[in-house]
Amino acid sequence: MKRRPVVAAVLVATLVIFSGSLWVASLLTHRDAPAGGQAHTQSATATAALAPSAHPTWPGYTSPDRQRSISSQARPAGFVDPPPGEGTGRYLAQQVLWQPCGKHECATVRAPLDWDAPDGQAITLAMLRVRSANPTRGPLFVNPGGPGGEGKGFAASIPQDAFAGYDIVGWDPRGTGESTPVRCASPEQLDAYARIDSSPDDEAEYEALVEASRDFARRCRAESGKLLDHVSTLDTVRDLDLLRALLGADKLSYLGISYGSYLGAVYAEFFPERVGRMILDSAVDITKEPLDANAEGFEIAFNSFVDWCLGRASCPFGVDREEVRSRIAAFVDGLDSAPLEAEGRQLTQTLAVLGIQSFFYGPESGYPRLVEALVSAMRGEGTKLLRASDWLTGRKDDGSYGTIASANPAIRCIDEADHGLEAARKQWTQVQRKAPLFGKWLGPSTGCEVWTAAPQPQYRLTGAGAPPIMVMGTRLDAATPYRHAVSMAQQLESGFLLTFEGSGHGAIISGSRCVLDAARDYLLHGRWKENTVCR
Repeated sequence: MKRRPVVAAVLVATLVIFSGSLWVASLLTHRDAPAGGQAHTQSATATAALAPSAHPTWPGYTSPDRQRSISSQARPAGFVDPPPGEGTGRYLAQQVLWQPCGKHECATVRAPLDWDAPDGQAITLAMLRVRSANPTRGPLFVNPGGPGGEGKGFAASIPQDAFAGYDIVGWDPRGTGESTPVRCASPEQLDAYARIDSSPDDEAEYEALVEASRDFARRCRAESGKLLDHVSTLDTVRDLDLLRALLGADKLSYLGISYGSYLGAVYAEFFPERVGRMILDSAVDITKEPLDANAEGFEIAFNSFVDWCLGRASCPFGVDREEVRSRIAAFVDGLDSAPLEAEGRQLTQTLAVLGIQSFFYGPESGYPRLVEALVSAMRGEGTKLLRASDWLTGRKDDGSYGTIASANPAIRCIDEADHGLEAARKQWTQVQRKAPLFGKWLGPSTGCEVWTAAPQPQYRLTGAGAPPIMVMGTRLDAATPYRHAVSMAQQLESGFLLTFEGSGHGAIISGSRCVLDAARDYLLHGRWKENTVCR
């Protein structure tokens, strides 16, 4: 899924609190050890992390402009020695030692940096477990999206027994959080990169954007070394299969949102016989469609916001759609040459667009706050819009950034092959025909095109042999347009679709009783209805 060239790391749903009374779980048998520091050894039948066999790929990508000669001997935090033994068996023989961490339990295990060279460098993987009061149904692994979202925090936000009988297990995927994180730049350097004009108006601005992308890529390599070559989704899928085995589950029970849906689809492709019950929500594109639908999705959401505003007693931006769109666009475009001062920083055009986007990850109930932020900014006070952009980039109140700011481009750019800068620039022109505002504002893709890591093969995902997989899509989802859920359900051989007729990002966290009941029926009883529609 294509993303913008700046550090607009999209962390989806990480801090959402689930309503525990609405959730249940499946009937898997739990075989993990009790808490309190006791160790758990995998079951004799559990296996993990087999080398991927040949899989069909999408051909034609050459990634011609990547900086392939850049190297580094950096040793990121979390580089450790491998466990005793040899081969992948040395990792399967680990014990998981759970220790108290706040209200929950945490553990770390080791995984090979390179799964194809398991006797080499090892990395650290960090997990958090929300222990069920009656642990009878095995671990339910959860991923909040991103890519680069921290699974530990996501799991901790889910109340105990939100899924009755399940231990909720969140892990920080490699490159993120406490699991050997990617590092690309200092907070000050990240601030400067986030301010880069991502929608160039002339050749000089375009060249400045490309050079900023090259410089950021080189910094990432200098700080993170060989880790950048081993943070792909397939690497993480093999980690996940290791965690499944170490926690004694014969089948993987899994809930993934947004990018987490892609992670689940890749798991189903490479380990179909180990899939239990899997929910893939806010599904991303796995068809490799030629045009970037991200801008189009936000354009649709923006129009929905405009129509909502016009439906109020008084919309402060105009009396019809054309006037409202034009006035907001004129304000945003004006920031290109005249940014607003806000809390000692600047609200640039790029950051204003990010701030507007952030409101489209939630339902319409957030639209009044977007009105307030825009009205305030148009009066010269850009703090609200600037802070909204910080949420999307992972910038904290103290000026530091979460690991997603670096992990997102690192994971995304090794996952995505490309046709180079020239093709991306032509694509930008095409996208603007469908999304005149956001197509222009989000700019041409330049980040992955000049990355220093070669991309993974572009696997064609069908999940052949996997049991039924629930795919969810929200009709007015801006971040992952609904049609991606439709195509994922079609492309996965055992996929079936649930449609939520609403707005926001994440059907299962929308609060819809219908969605939750359908998820419960599937997880608990293995029952579902084809093409369920929840309103």
